Amino acid sequence: MKRLRWILLLALAAGFFLIYSPDSGNLAVVKITGGIFEPDPVVRRLELLRKEEKVKAVVLRVDSPGGTVGASQEIHEAVKKLRESKKVVASFGSVAASGGYYLALPSHKIFANAGTVTGSIGVRMEYVNMEELLRWAKIHPMTLKSGSLKDAGSSIRTMSPEEKAYLEEVLKKMHHQFMKAVAEGRALPAQKVEQIADGRIYTGEEAKELGLIDEIGNLPLAIEVAARLAGIEGEPDVFYPSIDDRNWIEKVLGEAIDKIPPLGKSGQAVTGQFVYLY
Repeated sequence: MKRLRWILLLALAAGFFLIYSPDSGNLAVVKITGGIFEPDPVVRRLELLRKEEKVKAVVLRVDSPGGTVGASQEIHEAVKKLRESKKVVASFGSVAASGGYYLALPSHKIFANAGTVTGSIGVRMEYVNMEELLRWAKIHPMTLKSGSLKDAGSSIRTMSPEEKAYLEEVLKKMHHQFMKAVAEGRALPAQKVEQIADGRIYTGEEAKELGLIDEIGNLPLAIEVAARLAGIEGEPDVFYPSIDDRNWIEKVLGEAIDKIPPLGKSGQAVTGQFVYLY
């Protein structure tokens, strides 16, 4: 019991330190990693940085294969709003593809490594038909619906030609939104974007040749350029703000909130989800 009491006291002390040790500095590096499913923590962090007068520049360190359409678009809009008052530079790590590329488009400059996997400008939806499996298992599901397309893409029956055409049209519209964002963010002709936006991936070198990024370079170079663009004299005071949504008790005691994303950690889409995902 005595040992447990000391552990709890240390945990409380650490929590106190976390509360009263706010992020500080004039250049923030915000890490956006993994699948993009829950945009709120990133959006809130970018909004806080936008309001912080001391912060002059923000570097987005992106290492993500993408995620859901809506989540990628929400972060994209937050970055667009941030660049109105701060200098924003994106730095791509191993992969910044599909939604990971989409969210960085409003940045003043985009850096990638020569071998970074990027691009993948497209939308996808995966459909799994389990009708035969359910029949084999003698399971007889039933769906009641108010309209003919309400359960389009259902995994318990074969998709009709009408439903397939309908979902393909939705995909086409989302793809157009993506291409429009690329054309605007990179100042590229719409016709050129259409030619390269067929879902394929590009290396950082290829992306630079196509105008999808600005320079080949690593994170330190991106930080250096961001500081210069923001007019920061001398060495920038760099800090890495957390986008962890858990409160300090959960952080210290390890009581993480279990959130089930709409896409699995393996990167495979759950049936019916539209995704910007490499």
